[in-house]
Amino acid sequence: MSHPQEDGAIGAVTTAQLNRIARDGVRASPTALDPTAVNLAEALVATLGGAARTSLLPPDLRQQADQVRQRATIGFPRIASDLDGVRLSAHTIRLDTTEPRPVVIVPAGWTPLGWALFEYTYLQLALRGYHVLAYTPRGIGTTVALPGGGYVDGPFTSEGTIDVAGPADWADGTTVIDYAQRYFEPSSIAFLGESYGSGISQLVAANDPAGRVGAVVALSTWGNLATSLYDNDTRHLAAVRGTDRFHRRPGRAEVRRGDAAAAGGLRRRTQPRGGGRLGHGAGAVLLRRRDQRARRPHVLLQHLARDALPRQPGRRALRAPDRAQTPEHVDR
Repeated sequence: MSHPQEDGAIGAVTTAQLNRIARDGVRASPTALDPTAVNLAEALVATLGGAARTSLLPPDLRQQADQVRQRATIGFPRIASDLDGVRLSAHTIRLDTTEPRPVVIVPAGWTPLGWALFEYTYLQLALRGYHVLAYTPRGIGTTVALPGGGYVDGPFTSEGTIDVAGPADWADGTTVIDYAQRYFEPSSIAFLGESYGSGISQLVAANDPAGRVGAVVALSTWGNLATSLYDNDTRHLAAVRGTDRFHRRPGRAEVRRGDAAAAGGLRRRTQPRGGGRLGHGAGAVLLRRRDQRARRPHVLLQHLARDALPRQPGRRALRAPDRAQTPEHVDR
């Protein structure tokens, strides 16, 4: 499949802009992406996909992109969920090598740009010897109004409605792992996620029937989405409406289980095999305890939300480390 977006509206990226993004991050506000960061992501996607008609990147970054293009096959597939056929927007970087390599799977965060926002991360992973498969979770992305009426999904948008890291997202993750095993034939599988994607990463690792995820890196992660939107016994419906406006997706921005679930009304719990509690839908992200003989994924948590590590009775509150580093490699 060809690159999903033409580069006519993409501006050239300057070194000064790169430095500012590195210093200030990708958001202009808590509910808005920095247009410069969006432009950088689209410039990288266009360059890696071979759609850029002109040079869009500073020389050093362009050199890195060229190195990846020379060493890898770039793709933009649509992966159909085995659950219900919903098509997920995805992006692959497959290294051209006969040596088995690990694959890093990256479900996008809750952003209208979907998987494209962290294209720079995928570039760096590929340069370090990883295959990469990034995808946008179901219902996430943006919808654009057409001049004559109607709407069209943006190029990085997935079909379906938002499942709030529920069972449909877990099933989609298993489908994506199946796709990765067929396409990459990897030596091992890891998940990397930020914010919304970090919770999905952990839940997929906990619920994959074959236990194929060897490691999870969860950045800016959370423990319970319901708690995040149900603080001090108050439903924060404004937060739900804000995320809907953030996506600008008329008719499809609603959460699949309804506003009550998204606002913290979903309070059910399931009891997974082997003990421990695992939230259902927007529930707690506590990795399921497996049989002692089964393989357990290694999990790195960084920049935790306050509900991610609950206080244990009789113990001091758990604290995230002041600084954590992403491992340079996954065991091969």
